[in-house]
Amino acid sequence: MSHATIKNKTVSTRVTPEISERAKENLAKHGLTVSEYIRLALVKAANNEVLTK
Repeated sequence: MSHATIKNKTVSTRVTPEISERAKENLAKHGLTVSEYIRLALVKAANNEVLTK
């Protein structure tokens, strides 16, 4: 059995403290953290599932 190592990439961004707090509060209502939400968004982008106007 092979033991593949999964490597993770850290992505960071800058937002105001107000935006960060509002995002945390709103995402918590849906059972998500900011990290989980961003990971989901990046997976969608990687799979070409980005919605545009």
